[in-house]
Amino acid sequence: MASLRKFKCSRFWFAVYRDAQGGQCNRSTKIAIAGEGSTEKERGRDAAEKQKLARLIARTYEETERGHPTEQHVQKVLHEIFGKVNKRRIEPAMTETFFKAWLSNVETRRGKGNTLARYSVVTKRFLDALGTRRSLQLTDILPSDVQKFIDAQAKAGKAGTTVRIEYKILNSLFADALRQGLIATNPAAAIAVPMDAGESREPFTWAHVRDLINNASPEWKTVIMLGAYTAARLGDCCAMRWKHIDLQGQLIRFRAGKTKAKKKDLVIPMHPDLEAHLLTLPMPDGADAAEQPLSPALAVLNIGGRSGLSRQFQEIMAQAGIVNAEVRKANGAGRSQSAYGFHSLRHSFNSMLLNSGVGEDLRMRLSGHASTEMNRRYSHAEVETLRAAVAKLPRVSKEN
Repeated sequence: MASLRKFKCSRFWFAVYRDAQGGQCNRSTKIAIAGEGSTEKERGRDAAEKQKLARLIARTYEETERGHPTEQHVQKVLHEIFGKVNKRRIEPAMTETFFKAWLSNVETRRGKGNTLARYSVVTKRFLDALGTRRSLQLTDILPSDVQKFIDAQAKAGKAGTTVRIEYKILNSLFADALRQGLIATNPAAAIAVPMDAGESREPFTWAHVRDLINNASPEWKTVIMLGAYTAARLGDCCAMRWKHIDLQGQLIRFRAGKTKAKKKDLVIPMHPDLEAHLLTLPMPDGADAAEQPLSPALAVLNIGGRSGLSRQFQEIMAQAGIVNAEVRKANGAGRSQSAYGFHSLRHSFNSMLLNSGVGEDLRMRLSGHASTEMNRRYSHAEVETLRAAVAKLPRVSKEN
């Protein structure tokens, strides 16, 4: 039978119970041992109430682990515990209403961009999958509902990466509902998500990069060199402006579009070949010179579409004689995928640094994967360390 235990390192009661296999479990109840109040009597009474509540949580832990109660019973008990701990009941929230409110909050925080569009599509699909149950309370959404939806997306032929992104969106939505006290458990927390590789690209060889540059228009040459020497994504390379270029300091400072919400700037030392190329570009004049894009004609184009940036890059690959084999055919809702794309330059950047002995921490910092380093101020020593890493990338101006 479940019991309580104190640990010197914690101010909370710990539940001690046996799981379904008979193993002993020690789990914090998050209920404080000490009571609160202005008098010793009040503190004693509060401590006794807390211990009683901790015992209830301990029994619930044990019953849940052993699989005796129904899911509805566990939800009911958790609702009761929530009310006792927080001194208020969980207010019922209707599923469709909460989804709309959540999307409105996303729009407030991130604006009407690609993120909002993707979130809207995924939440609509999930509501459509629920059918008439979309009008039920949010607490009536079960883990099996989320699992069924995720499985359906995978069976539709979508890439593993796409399915995992859709799962993360739903998990984020229900996690917000949990934090707001609208549900007692997150129904997406224990979902099994496909673990296949999903969308991936082959890295270009440096000979490929030279061939691409030699077959590109002047503006595309700039974009390709930015991709090869900064690991920036296609949209960021095309949107690069003169304010991001520090020729005197030989640095490129920009904020990746994919992580704008995190307010994290990337600082990339210029490779000698990239610096030499940028110095050949016509410098804009006027008060708004810094806001002018390096590639004006490409900066106004969309990435997708028949005449979009991705299609134009495919044509450059064809002109360069790069055989772009299809590694995954379109299947249901899934798209076809080729071995190479502009994102391959990002893989080339990281692969070449890895092969040159550059450590993972520096590679992550240069390619923008170090998400914990918000608004990092680079010292001179740090910049020189990064510059030495970038210098290990091959030259495209000459054969190696």
